[in-house]
Amino acid sequence: MNILITGATGFIGSYLTKKLLEKGHYCRCLVRDQNKAERLFGHSDRLQYRVGDITDKATLQGIAKDIDIVYHLAALMGHDRPSPQALAKFQKVNVEGFVNIIEVCRPHDTIKNIFHLSSTASYGILKSHIIDERTECHPYTPYQISKHEADKQAQQYAQQGLPVTIIRPCMIYGPGFQGDFLTMAKIAKKGIYPKFGLGKNLAPSLFITDLIDALLLAMDHAEAGQTYLIGPETSNSQQEIVTIMSRFYNKKIISLYVPIFLAKFLAVVQETFFTILRKKPIVTTRNIASITFDRILNISKAKSDLGYIPRVPLEEGLLQTLQWYQKEKLI
Repeated sequence: MNILITGATGFIGSYLTKKLLEKGHYCRCLVRDQNKAERLFGHSDRLQYRVGDITDKATLQGIAKDIDIVYHLAALMGHDRPSPQALAKFQKVNVEGFVNIIEVCRPHDTIKNIFHLSSTASYGILKSHIIDERTECHPYTPYQISKHEADKQAQQYAQQGLPVTIIRPCMIYGPGFQGDFLTMAKIAKKGIYPKFGLGKNLAPSLFITDLIDALLLAMDHAEAGQTYLIGPETSNSQQEIVTIMSRFYNKKIISLYVPIFLAKFLAVVQETFFTILRKKPIVTTRNIASITFDRILNISKAKSDLGYIPRVPLEEGLLQTLQWYQKEKLI
């Protein structure tokens, strides 16, 4: 098939593009830095680079010609605190950029499906521990709001008859990406790790190759207009993650209990102090609420419709990731 990938040089995009090329597909990669793309993918008669920016519609003309499938992966991520400036920054890329891609794809009836890569971040702070595609969203941060707004745009386009499908994965990790696990690994290396509250602090995380499997399955089996939640079979507790890191470092890591009320109080003090200094807080009260809220994904729809089965257990995937951190001298 002829496939357009936006965000091809990003963490997810690079894994996906390499797998698509391996399977014999023709890939047209929308990139901002062609030199970076060439270092990642080289040259092939089944590979075309188009330099452009999703926020500049003039650079997107013709990118969807003769395309069968679109993977829209380009996005801006971040944990910025709410402000009009931060919201505008994320909206420009994650909402307006998505709309630009849809509009340049709209005239081409060869396109069978446009996969919009969303995120469980769009749910925000939840009231239900069990999450599925119908769970109500309560986004708070600019990033969360922008992803939720893009999802609503995708749903509106689907209602107009355009073949737009939402793929909504949980936190993705793996070699090549730093993310939250790097922060955790740096803390754990010191031999002590804070444990907020008395709960298990369950959270879902998905190894990169499992997401790639889901994206490939969606190309053949997804129904346009649907939303698919992608994640692991089970969520893992903070203690499980710390135990794996303890084995990797070959040292005991002490879990330091911190009451939730104390954690939130310290977060408020730290937020206030960093705001005065005009710096980004290390942790916020919303972070504490998110960390201490158990989340379990119901992925039955992806399993039944797509044939999706997550295959990489946390220990295997996290050890590979920790080894990459070590190789890159990040820990």
